[in-house]
Amino acid sequence: MTTAGSGAFLAQEDIKDKAYDIYRGIWALGVGILGQDWDIEGDNLVECLASFCRHYRPDRKTLVDNARIWLTWDDVTLERWTEAAILYDFRREEEPGDYPTARAFWLAVVKYVEHSIREYPDKIA
Repeated sequence: MTTAGSGAFLAQEDIKDKAYDIYRGIWALGVGILGQDWDIEGDNLVECLASFCRHYRPDRKTLVDNARIWLTWDDVTLERWTEAAILYDFRREEEPGDYPTARAFWLAVVKYVEHSIREYPDKIA
């Protein structure tokens, strides 16, 4: 299993910077649709991901590729990087138990976005 290198020891701001530099698909999701104003995009993760797939269509494959890399990391590193890069609180009370871990969250993201790519390969999802 690969890790984020020294990512487990980086400050949250440093993780955000590295995510921007290396993982552009996750960055687009984190600061865009699941950023500070995520609730404008939808009431739950599925609605927010649908908005991402419409507005950031070219980034869908990059997001899936980036998320697959992150899913190879150990749980501690994955949780820490997710908390730094994604402002959306996937553990909030409106969705109890749906995404109890960062791993469950990223698996759901990959599944939804891959479906969008298959369903709408050349047009807006």
